[in-house]
Amino acid sequence: MKKTTKIVAAIETLCAIIVIGAIKCWAPVRQKMLQLQNGNETHMKCFFTAQASVALSVVLLTLAIVTFFAKHDHKKIQIGALVTAAMILIMFTTALIGICAKPEMACHVTAAWCRPAAIVAGICALVDIFSGSKDQLPS
Repeated sequence: MKKTTKIVAAIETLCAIIVIGAIKCWAPVRQKMLQLQNGNETHMKCFFTAQASVALSVVLLTLAIVTFFAKHDHKKIQIGALVTAAMILIMFTTALIGICAKPEMACHVTAAWCRPAAIVAGICALVDIFSGSKDQLPS
């Protein structure tokens, strides 16, 4: 395996750990419950975004580790990493689930950590997919 692929896998691993760490440790979303009109309570949508992003980060971490040890077909694995990174980014930027509308909410700090990590992981996946000349793209 090329040195570039190992570096890419290491950066993707770091990005996945940053997303998980931001959500679970240094920039968590609020755990406050939202009161519904019928008297029930539910979590805010940023809570569900965080949970989905942690699950996607575990997938990204797994794909990065598999890429690091793969002897062949790592470009195919990187397509999965690219899609996973894109999904993490979409979670924090669109209304797919989204974050709170008020800019002073804690989830905006979480998003400030997760968006760049997802972008870097996606760029790394693209670099690995398009690097090299032999078998440029997966068949």
